Amino acid sequence: MKYISSLSGGVASAVAHHRAIERYGKENVIAWFSDTLYEDDDLYRFLEDLEKYWDQKIIRHTEGLNPLEVSEKQHMIFNQKIAACSKVLKMKPFADFVKEYSKPVTVLLGMD
Repeated sequence: MKYISSLSGGVASAVAHHRAIERYGKENVIAWFSDTLYEDDDLYRFLEDLEKYWDQKIIRHTEGLNPLEVSEKQHMIFNQKIAACSKVLKMKPFADFVKEYSKPVTVLLGMD
């Protein structure tokens, strides 16, 4: 079985991934990060620190667009009630990535 962590760049998802490594072994746990190209520089530094700490490469995916470009492309002003940017830049690419793995696969999310 594979375990795939969706890393947000926050502490909760990093802890969830770390706990999975401890429980299931690094070879069974995959780290995924959806880059919106609109993140703080410190988030990227944190991801690099995690890669060194875990001695594991984080898969970094980007659609090549940032949220403002998605908003413009869809002729829509996004807000907290419309999650189209998250769908385009994070949810759909992650779901497509998970589908590539033979089942069973467990998805890990860090929540506060």
